[in-house]
Amino acid sequence: MKTHPKIIDRILAGIGHSKTICVAGHVRPDGDCIGSQLGLALALQ
Repeated sequence: MKTHPKIIDRILAGIGHSKTICVAGHVRPDGDCIGSQLGLALALQ
């Protein structure tokens, strides 16, 4: 997968300017969903 630095910079800038971010999963989450949510939440802190 090719990474586009400009897109990543825009995403990180948007996250950096946000006061609140919602991390959501799908209906009836499995272990992968919950683990991904927790990992993303920790990374965002």
